Amino acid sequence: MGANIIDLLNIFLLVFSLLIAILLPFETFLFAYAILGPLHYLTEINWLNNRSYFAKGKNQVWILILLTFLISIPTLTYGLFVLEDNSLVHRMVKPLQQISSELILISFITSIGLVYLHKRTQLIPLLLFALGLTYFIRSLPFYSVLIGVFLPTLVHVYLFTLAFMLHGVLKRKNIMGILSFTLALFCPLIIFLLPAEWSVGMTDETVVSKYLESNLKHLSITIAGLFTNKETSPEKLMVSKVGIQIQTFIAFAYLYHYLNWFSKISIIGWLKSTSGKN
Repeated sequence: MGANIIDLLNIFLLVFSLLIAILLPFETFLFAYAILGPLHYLTEINWLNNRSYFAKGKNQVWILILLTFLISIPTLTYGLFVLEDNSLVHRMVKPLQQISSELILISFITSIGLVYLHKRTQLIPLLLFALGLTYFIRSLPFYSVLIGVFLPTLVHVYLFTLAFMLHGVLKRKNIMGILSFTLALFCPLIIFLLPAEWSVGMTDETVVSKYLESNLKHLSITIAGLFTNKETSPEKLMVSKVGIQIQTFIAFAYLYHYLNWFSKISIIGWLKSTSGKN
């Protein structure tokens, strides 16, 4: 497919993602996260591997693997096991959980650095810079929320998607690409300008209940807490106008992020991405 056809497809996917997220904000997010997410990473991992994860130096990816492993340990441990507070495993894992935001920021800075660094000897200064920057900004307000909550979620699935779309617009400078980027940019505004009847009363209470029982609720509640009374219970918050608008935006961002990736099927190639063959 040509670039114009892909941009036209992306406009359709934007409208589709927006409408389905408005109608079914919780169901859409759960479907995108649980079904499309794994399919996205299944195709992306081998695609990145074939390009050496865009690291300039050879054998430098191991440091990202190590950081990813450290970040994942608490989530995997607490997700798979019920641990007593005084257990040995809990005492070993808890320190990693307490510095998870710092590890995410260090990983982010390191991954950017590896795109441009060629020599292995440059890794130590890069890591020292990442550690120093992390130490400096960790005392800033909203640091843990911005890095620990937003960076791996909405910054990843929405702002980075916008950045890649903008890169394509600046590279090709075609009308369809500009329209696609502009629509993606204004979709959040459209969501938050919707009348109240579009935002309240269209959600299944059972789905909301199951959603609140999961760990997936934290992103929505964290964002809502920035705009509403933090003493409001999560149950009331998630069925309020603001709560559902926030969930609608999250659902839209995740669904379009994955669909945007799949729309590039002719460029990336499913078979090449899943088989690892060039």
